[in-house]
Amino acid sequence: MTIILRDFRDSDGPALLAIHSGAILATGDEFYTEAERRSWAYGLMAEGYARARDGGETFVLATTANDIIIGFCSWDAQQVVGLYVDPRQQGRGIGSLLLRHGEDAMRHRGVTLSRIHSSLPAVSFYETHGYVVTSRAMHSSRGGLPMADAMLEKSLTQE
Repeated sequence: MTIILRDFRDSDGPALLAIHSGAILATGDEFYTEAERRSWAYGLMAEGYARARDGGETFVLATTANDIIIGFCSWDAQQVVGLYVDPRQQGRGIGSLLLRHGEDAMRHRGVTLSRIHSSLPAVSFYETHGYVVTSRAMHSSRGGLPMADAMLEKSLTQE
């Protein structure tokens, strides 16, 4: 499959919402309960992605040759804010491609340290890409339930 990276457009909100909530809800029971996953996805709205972009986040989307969105990554000044791939497309290198693109963009802007606030199931993915867990904690999800997570960091000067 050919994967094309492109910038976010305002009309992409519904597709990003479907991928974002779909990936959250598909997270395995070994990490979070169904109630926790629903609380994590609670309140996501299609228009929220344009607001995030307007607030300073940068988005890159992975699409098929037919411009079907299959994943996205967003980042701000020094942090990967979100990285989500359609659950039907996971395991095909799309997340890795998106993460590298985001890191390269941050590096190009002079960022030397990337941070990620990660869900537990994604920790091993980020560790595979050179990130190191700096802390583990509980946070309140969008729906108000406490959820375990991790903070990770990676030097962007060593590549």
